[in-house]
Amino acid sequence: MLILSACNQKSFVDKREKNMTNNNGYVENGNSAIDIFSKDLNKKTQMLFSNKDIILVGLNNEPYALFASTKFEISSLPPGISNNLFQIKRVLLKSSFLGNQINELQFIEPWLAYFHKVEYLTLDHIKLKNLNVIKSLPLKYLILSDIALENRGEIINEFGNLKTLKYIAHSSLFTPAEIIKIKKDLPDVNILLEADFNRKVEKGEIESD
Repeated sequence: MLILSACNQKSFVDKREKNMTNNNGYVENGNSAIDIFSKDLNKKTQMLFSNKDIILVGLNNEPYALFASTKFEISSLPPGISNNLFQIKRVLLKSSFLGNQINELQFIEPWLAYFHKVEYLTLDHIKLKNLNVIKSLPLKYLILSDIALENRGEIINEFGNLKTLKYIAHSSLFTPAEIIKIKKDLPDVNILLEADFNRKVEKGEIESD
């Protein structure tokens, strides 16, 4: 299982050439901008490509997880990497990777819909107007970290369209009434606070397929 999270935000523009796996099983780009909890992976992870708007992690030299800001453009990737990009099952989308504070939340990017195999999606500091971009994705794990909802009631209703979901993790986003509504529409989904979700993953209580 793998946790996609952006933490201890610092600029990684000048340190993006560094690549390491520490003793705790985290893959980092050298400055703690991105941590990937991957202790259960028995194959080697590595950084395939990075710039100020993207970190692309590979597993055995194939794209495995994508970390992107809302300014990321698919055309910025080298051809050899972009060819297999849409097979990725794990994506994190964040408003920005630069600086400790994000002054303005950004909307979810339309290119996300091209990742038609994504099962594990983290949205971090994103503003949601609706769920149209992700409604056709085969999502199993949806992590909502510091999210703002426009058209709140409409979006809560739209969660019922995400039929493949197993887990929704959130940072105190939903009211108790909203959780009841989502659970009514998706009886099999587990809704957890993000910290509880991460803790269960680390303990091996939640496993990916």
